[in-house]
Amino acid sequence: VVFRENYESVLACQEMKESLDRMDSGAVFTVLGHEKEGKELLATNEPRFARALEKELHNITIPGEGEKAALLQQLYRQFQGTLATIRDPAVARSVKHVVYFSELLPLFYRIKDTADVILRMNQDHMVAMDQHARQQATTAQRQVYIMLVVAIFLAAAFMYFTGEWILRPITRLTRSTEE
Repeated sequence: VVFRENYESVLACQEMKESLDRMDSGAVFTVLGHEKEGKELLATNEPRFARALEKELHNITIPGEGEKAALLQQLYRQFQGTLATIRDPAVARSVKHVVYFSELLPLFYRIKDTADVILRMNQDHMVAMDQHARQQATTAQRQVYIMLVVAIFLAAAFMYFTGEWILRPITRLTRSTEE
């Protein structure tokens, strides 16, 4: 269950990063005057990012992940607000250029870095849980071997003493009748 939950977070973070890259490309197209291509990229990838972010927000499994996911949500809201300026046809291209490089691009990097942190947290947790499970399996295997050796020893002792118990009563009987 832990592995599955962490894996879902990893997939959500990867989806967010991919969508964010494409939204950044859409913003660049818009700044360069290719509004149609830019709007298409943004329209396709904004819902993808939002779904992946929502999935991550509802799949908090490790300490510290909730705070990082909340930061991611806050940064994305800022990104969307700045993106609105770049989309606005009334804003001059030179202003869009300044807004992109001074505001949107730094937000892009912060969002991507935060998603990377969440992704690494979940991957590290998956690796740690895998190591823990392997250690438990090794310990259980050792215990089974020890119990097997003890069981074999007890079975051999039982077989030895069973023979003695069976033969002794006859010897005792013959001694008691002789007396």
